[in-house]
Amino acid sequence: MSISFEKLEDRVQEWIEKNADRLVGKPLLNELAHSLVATMKAHIKISLNGSCIAPSHYVIQIHPDFAKKQQLTEDWIHRLTIMLSQVAVENNITFENEPLIEVEADPSLGHDKIKVSIWNKRPIEDTARISVPVLAKSEDHKNPDTKKIFLVLNGKIVFPLSHSVINIGRHPDNLLVISDPRVSRHHAQLRWIDNQYLLSDLNSSGGTFVNAKQIVQQILIPGDVISLAGFPIIYEESSDIEEISSDQGSSEKVDSKK
Repeated sequence: MSISFEKLEDRVQEWIEKNADRLVGKPLLNELAHSLVATMKAHIKISLNGSCIAPSHYVIQIHPDFAKKQQLTEDWIHRLTIMLSQVAVENNITFENEPLIEVEADPSLGHDKIKVSIWNKRPIEDTARISVPVLAKSEDHKNPDTKKIFLVLNGKIVFPLSHSVINIGRHPDNLLVISDPRVSRHHAQLRWIDNQYLLSDLNSSGGTFVNAKQIVQQILIPGDVISLAGFPIIYEESSDIEEISSDQGSSEKVDSKK
């Protein structure tokens, strides 16, 4: 089956040019079309029935300063993903799973470089790959049994906090998995320090907010309203709550690893 990757690249670049009008460094973004299509082409597989199958998960790697300046929001990336899927179908290409494109800051790349790679599963230990400074020098303590501490996710899912360290994100190696496209693979972390939870952003694409203010780190108090790139969470504490459980039947998948 003949595939015109040149035509596919032209369509992708045309979309980027039309939708990058408010972004700085447009010429570099145009390189994204070539890198994205070239990466797809390099990993195309031919099935037994002759159909062309492309990898479904792509990672755009750029310098952290450039990522911030470009404001490559989750919405922009989501729309890029939809367009890529449509163009691929038009060119007789199917994906292994539902297509997904993510942005990852890479300080080793120059400001004039952009790289696209295929996501490969990382070991669980890599959840600690981002160094998170703490506000105070203190050893972690076990969450006290005398007080129930929990999160209310999206207004309906109650998630109990019973670990000293809780990684939050869309990737399944997190302790709290939130399957919402706005949430980064490794978005934020809760750490129990001095009998209170410290919330830290893990260089997420969409940012972490507490009471409508973007934060890098913040100690939480009951009633704090958290937003992970728009996904709403409320932090609560109670001494008399009888039962706390996750509603697995909700539209957002929320997983807890015991």
